[in-house]
Amino acid sequence: MRKLRFTSAIVLIFALLALLSAAVQAWATRYEMNEDGTSYVEVAAMYLHGPWTAAVNPYWNPLYTWFLALAQSRNAHGGLADYASAHLINFIIFLACSVAFAFFLGELRKSQRRLFDPTLYGELPLWAWCLFGCALLISCSLDLITLVWVGPDLLLSSLVFGALGAALRIHRSRQGENRILTWCGLGILLGLCYLAKPVGLIFAALVGLGVLVSARAQRVAGWQWAPAVLLFACLVLPYIGFISAKAHRVTISYNGPLTYLFVTVGQPYGYPHGVPLPPGSTLLHPPQHLFAKPAAYGFASPVLGSIPIWFDTSYWYEGVKIPFSPRGQIRQLLKNVRTAARIVLIRQA
Repeated sequence: MRKLRFTSAIVLIFALLALLSAAVQAWATRYEMNEDGTSYVEVAAMYLHGPWTAAVNPYWNPLYTWFLALAQSRNAHGGLADYASAHLINFIIFLACSVAFAFFLGELRKSQRRLFDPTLYGELPLWAWCLFGCALLISCSLDLITLVWVGPDLLLSSLVFGALGAALRIHRSRQGENRILTWCGLGILLGLCYLAKPVGLIFAALVGLGVLVSARAQRVAGWQWAPAVLLFACLVLPYIGFISAKAHRVTISYNGPLTYLFVTVGQPYGYPHGVPLPPGSTLLHPPQHLFAKPAAYGFASPVLGSIPIWFDTSYWYEGVKIPFSPRGQIRQLLKNVRTAARIVLIRQA
């Protein structure tokens, strides 16, 4: 009983600390906005007020903007109030992320107890699990991702934690046990991962493949996992169809290729002219460059977004050939290793 009270006290203290820190961070930065956030807010307005066909584009995935649109529907003022409502959504997502992480941590502990007999190998006490989990959640959510940045990263984290927790629950289930609701939940969560960010589709493929291999080893009946596959397909395929029709080619997203162009190849951000383009590139929608200082551009027809190049980036970069850059790959790999080492050894220490 005393250990349980001690563990409850730790969880309560860290939960209040996390809640207070998240609320302060969201409130203090409620009127701050980044470039990606501006586009997400404006895409959300398109979903809310129309035309929604203009909101669907191969660069920005829709799930986060749908939450922003829901917040904007309760806001009659617009402008800075839309920015504040975006930070409110981030705070609510942080609460959901906390619940999802607690679920994942609980399933991880149960799986660890099943794999390693506590009577033979010992067991990490519950208070240590809670202490480690709370510290990790605060560090990742409020320091690395933060509520300052308006974007779907925290939303994706919530879905990833939930999906991993569901996968662990399925993996530790006994042969013949009915887990159809957990399977359905996993299918929905993996589909939402892709709708949150394109990289979520890669995560979904890896987790889904691993869980299906585990299910086959446990001889799980197909009627249990088949609904999960169907739900995943119902969430993913319609959106892929929409953006493929808009791009006039089959695609899951332009976010990955264009990020590779900017980050790895080294193509400058911004309007894709005035700087050398990769060989073989011919812009299909080049704006007219009116003045260099100050930079001014003319468009043949009305354009969407406060920053048109960042509202539908795939449209303006259509026709650009993206080359493979081994040197850029190595440079970015070393940069990522250095960043990861700084996070683990310095920032988190």
